[in-house]
Amino acid sequence: MNFLRSVFLSITIALVVAATPATASPSLQIYIDMTAPGDTLNIRPGPYVGPVTINKPIILNGHGKVTLNGRGRGTIMTITCDGVEVRNMRLTGSGRSHDQVDSGVLIKANHVVFENNTVDNCLFGVHVSKGNHNIIRNNVISSLIDREIVLRGEGVRLWYSRYNLIENNILFMIRDMVLTNSPYNKIFGNEISDGRMGMELVYSQGTEIAHNILLENEHGIVGLYSDSLYIHHNRIEHQDKLSGSAIAVKGSSQTRIEYNEILDCAVGLTANAPIFPENILYLVGNKFIYNSVAMFFYGDKGGHIIHGNHFQGNFQQVAVTAPSS
Repeated sequence: MNFLRSVFLSITIALVVAATPATASPSLQIYIDMTAPGDTLNIRPGPYVGPVTINKPIILNGHGKVTLNGRGRGTIMTITCDGVEVRNMRLTGSGRSHDQVDSGVLIKANHVVFENNTVDNCLFGVHVSKGNHNIIRNNVISSLIDREIVLRGEGVRLWYSRYNLIENNILFMIRDMVLTNSPYNKIFGNEISDGRMGMELVYSQGTEIAHNILLENEHGIVGLYSDSLYIHHNRIEHQDKLSGSAIAVKGSSQTRIEYNEILDCAVGLTANAPIFPENILYLVGNKFIYNSVAMFFYGDKGGHIIHGNHFQGNFQQVAVTAPSS
C-alpha cells in the first residue's frame, strides 16, 4: 500500500509540474497536502512558492536542491503539528513586518526537527512559539542584510518555549538571538556574527550555553532576570562597541560563567551587585585577553565568587562603581 501510494504521489506531482507554466513555480502546499501522515516527501529539485502550512507528522527532504520562496509575503513555512521534520531546503523571501513576526519558519508544535536548511532574506529566521523539545540544528540563517541592524529580525526567536536544542547553526547579519520566557533550553556549538546581540535571554532560567563562537557583534551573551544560567566554554571576540559587553548578567542569581575565552572586547563581563546573598554569580576559569575592561561590577556591594580566571593584556582588569563592590 505504501508503494502504491508513493507511485501515485510521484505521478500526481509530475502531472502538476507539467501543467505549470514554464515561467511560474509550483506551490509546495499541493505536495504537502497529498503526503500521508508518517510519510516522507522527497521533493523534486527546483523552485517552489510559499507560504505553506504543515499540519500532520511528515518528513520534508529537499536534498539540498529545493528553494521555497515566500515572495515577500508573511511567514514562509508554518508548522502546527508535533513530529514534523524539515531537512535540506532553502527558505527565502519572507514578508517584512515586525508586528506580524514574518519568518522563514514558524514552529508552533513539539518534537519538530529543522536541520540542514538555509534561511535567507527573511526578516526573522526560525521562530518557535510555545513549542517544546524541538531541534534546530545545522542551519545557515541570515536576515535582511540590506537593512541596518536594528531593523533586522532575530535569527532564532523562542517565545514561551522549553527544552529546545539550538545546535551547530551559523547565524550572520541578523539582529539577535532572543529567548523570552523560555527556560531550560540548550544552545550549543553555534556561530553568531555581525549582529546586535549574540544572545539575549529574558526570564529564561536554567538555559545552558556552551561551545558557541560569537564574532564582531555589538553585544555578546546577555542574561536578564534568568536564574541558574550555565554559560561555559564559549569564545567571544572582536566586540568593540563601547556600550557592549561580551557577557552581561543582571538580576540572574546562581549563574555559572566558566571556562569562556573573551578576546578583544570593550568590556569582558558586566554584572550587577547581588541584592541578596543567594544572588551571587560563579566566575571560574575564564580567560580575559586584550580587552579594554576585563570585568565591570556595578552596585553597592560585592559577593560574587571569582576563582581561577586568567587576565592578559587588558587595559583594566577590574572596574567597580563603589568602594564596597
